Amino acid sequence: MGRKCTVCNHDKVDAINKRLIRPSPNYSAIARNFSVGRDAVTYHQDRHLHKFLLKSEAAKEQANADDLMGDVREMLERLEFFMDKAEDAEDGEAFKDYLGEWRQGKALLAKVAGLLQQEGQVNIYYNPQWIQIENTIINALQPYPEAREAVASALEAQQLKDQRQLNGRR
Repeated sequence: MGRKCTVCNHDKVDAINKRLIRPSPNYSAIARNFSVGRDAVTYHQDRHLHKFLLKSEAAKEQANADDLMGDVREMLERLEFFMDKAEDAEDGEAFKDYLGEWRQGKALLAKVAGLLQQEGQVNIYYNPQWIQIENTIINALQPYPEAREAVASALEAQQLKDQRQLNGRR
């Protein structure tokens, strides 16, 4: 059976990860400060750090989307208030203007909620489900180190290729 990552199982994994993402991290100092082996630190950085970063990025994106959804909902409530006032005043023009803005807000809310297909490509590598699938595949291949390495390399190469395409560099 393959070895378990000492750093992933460390109670201060987040602090270690923060040190690893600094420019030119000092692996020996990190290992010393957190009482782990230097090889464990480099192994973790090479094999697992990117997954922690992806999960972190996905969490940030979700938080930003939640904030945006809250802002849009608040705007919609205000527009509904003004639509009611325009309707009560029998001001058809104002009502129509507010209704148009309200519809645009609803469309934006649906996009943010992922209910409408958005234009462009989606980067699946930030999706927590993909991260879980990738981890499952790699872990299932632990008894077969050569196959595990080949699959991990192929997945990484595909991710780099996809990122280049998303950035417009072929």
